[in-house]
Amino acid sequence: MQLRNHPERLFILIVGGLWLLLIGTDRLAPVVLPTENLYFRAWEYVRGQHGLPRRNLSFTVHNAHGDLSNMMNVSTYKVPRDITFTVDSNGMRNSETTREDATVLIGQSFMTGAGNSDEHAPGTVLARELKTPIYVYAPGNMSQLLRAIPDEVPATVIWGVVERNLTGSNAEIQTLLGMECPSESETKTSKQKMLIIIKKILLEPTTYARTSVVKKLGQKIYNETYFSVAKKPASPHVELAASPSKFIFLKKGIRISHEDSKQRNLDDVQKAITKTADCLKLHNIELLFIPIPDKVHVYNHLLPEELQANYALDPLQELTQQLRRKGIRTVDILTPFMTHVSENSELLYWPDDTHWGPLGIEKAMTEAAKRF
Repeated sequence: MQLRNHPERLFILIVGGLWLLLIGTDRLAPVVLPTENLYFRAWEYVRGQHGLPRRNLSFTVHNAHGDLSNMMNVSTYKVPRDITFTVDSNGMRNSETTREDATVLIGQSFMTGAGNSDEHAPGTVLARELKTPIYVYAPGNMSQLLRAIPDEVPATVIWGVVERNLTGSNAEIQTLLGMECPSESETKTSKQKMLIIIKKILLEPTTYARTSVVKKLGQKIYNETYFSVAKKPASPHVELAASPSKFIFLKKGIRISHEDSKQRNLDDVQKAITKTADCLKLHNIELLFIPIPDKVHVYNHLLPEELQANYALDPLQELTQQLRRKGIRTVDILTPFMTHVSENSELLYWPDDTHWGPLGIEKAMTEAAKRF
């Protein structure tokens, strides 16, 4: 009766009760829901929570899907797959124990093999191609490795960078340009520092990690409804293919595809890579560089016509040629990728992800192995 006489109190009570119900649902959800309802990709789980990265762990997500379909959040555009992701004592993606003086594979999500299971990861495929141990320092940046080269020095470091990060404005490129080559005495005593830095990378917050179950449900209802009415994604970050291939593209990649060498400031990119090669040479380490073409580059013809880029003068090929003229071993995977696309329908990249799929990894690592 008192509440009826005080409607404002009733309102506060109802709103407060609903708020507590939502909080309780989020807290109980991890206990009762399957893991795939909390994580849509395995590496979100293995990178850890609450300041504690997970190590020596193999984890599988069932019905996983890609980054782009997570942004779009429309069920019919998801490509479900099971992904097993194994990390070693350093938190790096190595499914088997390997020597740390082995050939080192370094880079971010492409070198990690994001979106793919252990058996298709770049490190696994390359080790099989070369028939020699590979140690994967991924995800990781070259500037961090340069500051703390392992005591057991590898003969070769293979560094892969995706095209959309090969611009003069990229933070890693700027870091490399601004840093000095570490001395031998510095690198001999800083292995632990490297591992600490890499752990920090593993702990970076991400918009794709486990989020509120209630929030995810609300987002899904909104995105599904918006797409059914507007016939286009609600997310401002994705673009659909023109053909009914269910391909999703990242708009950042589309934007960069329309920039020429000058706009991308490839001179700075080339200088940063050359400087990296020189720093590694001080430790008798040879660099093998892999410029990784964006999905939008390889499948540009699937975009709506008004968004397609003119690759008559291809900045990625120009960079490859510049580096080779500088004497830097550089893997051209764009040419075999484009040849494959012109002759085959098998996909090199996941339709719902920015990352390459098993076939793309196999072809890329086969090309890398040819450079040994």
